[in-house]
Amino acid sequence: MSTHSKPASNGGQYLMERKALPALLEALKAEGYQLVGPTRRDGAIVYDRIESDQDLPIGWTDRQEAGTYRLERRSDQAVFGYNVGPNSWKKFLHPPQIRLWEAKKEGQSISIRSDTSPPPRYAFIGVRACELHAIRKQDRIFMHDRFTDPIYKARRDDSLIVAANCSQAAKTCFCVSMGTGPKVDQGFDLALTEMITTNEHQFLVEIGSSKGAAVLQSLPLKPAGEP
Repeated sequence: MSTHSKPASNGGQYLMERKALPALLEALKAEGYQLVGPTRRDGAIVYDRIESDQDLPIGWTDRQEAGTYRLERRSDQAVFGYNVGPNSWKKFLHPPQIRLWEAKKEGQSISIRSDTSPPPRYAFIGVRACELHAIRKQDRIFMHDRFTDPIYKARRDDSLIVAANCSQAAKTCFCVSMGTGPKVDQGFDLALTEMITTNEHQFLVEIGSSKGAAVLQSLPLKPAGEP
């Protein structure tokens, strides 16, 4: 595969072999991002901190119906071959608990100091189209309304989104009726479409921002459409 060293900043599409996925995750970590993505835990696929592609639910899917959720093995080694699960990315962007200040007793006095630690820089891996729409609703409420939540804004501004286009749907999915998918349309830095055939396992990578393009500089990519 040929290497395209300078991907376009927006809208460019490239092919990436499955074996290059670890390099993509390492490139994100090298940029200072903490990886958050899908992983198997307690009989479900949930979002949590991950360190490598081996933490992803490779070869697993979920079957969802009314009142039913269970994991099943797939017949292939798909990385993103599952449906939107039981939790969301909101707990990382708008956590239910956060430290605002701390108090320290010194003799007979008490000093109060604001927490000025920098927010975590998250790279969200595998965000689906409906979830991007939900994040945009949060952005409007916490950033673009009359008041801005500074904690949410700091986390959101420093985040990077690697979206994943859906290749299957559960019986509980509603993206078509709501106009929220299944293909991502905006709000992502990189978007992956997983393609598996008998002989190949690849990702079509679409660039949505200059931040996403910068991460790809060192990866072995081939412009989509090249023979």
